[in-house]
Amino acid sequence: MGATLTAVLLLGRTAHVVEVGDSRCYLLRNRTLRQVTEDQSVSEMLVKNGEMSRTDASYSTGSSVVLQAVGLRNTVTVAQTSVDVKQGDWLILCSD
Repeated sequence: MGATLTAVLLLGRTAHVVEVGDSRCYLLRNRTLRQVTEDQSVSEMLVKNGEMSRTDASYSTGSSVVLQAVGLRNTVTVAQTSVDVKQGDWLILCSD
């Protein structure tokens, strides 16, 4: 059995975000929600490659097929990103 993971390390005004799978991190700033992470899923890969539109991906069964998960293999590809945060921002970590 595999599990997805999203974690944040806050250092000063920078949030370092890591992700495996399709658990998401969002930044809420001034009542605007922005997705920080990108799903490691089949449909997201097809969108990135230009083989599927974002609209079609939202209806695709490939959105539930993750390409990475903790516990399935000895190694995983961890997606990393950083985002500058301001006072009043919220980081929302989501998992199913």
